Amino acid sequence: MMVSIGSPMPGSVFADKMADHIDTITGIGRQYFGPTKGFKSSLYRGARKAAWQMNRRKECLDDTD
Repeated sequence: MMVSIGSPMPGSVFADKMADHIDTITGIGRQYFGPTKGFKSSLYRGARKAAWQMNRRKECLDDTD
């Protein structure tokens, strides 16, 4: 027996949202593996900053709020 959580999404809406998600991931992959290193560098910098902020919030050290 299959249990549904939340309201079911009509098939065409789900397919459209999945197609959009796949397109987004494909675009990010093209930029990440592309010839310019700016995107990858920016992504790494943003990820490091977000991780640093999450750790500071976790330890109640974030004074930027």
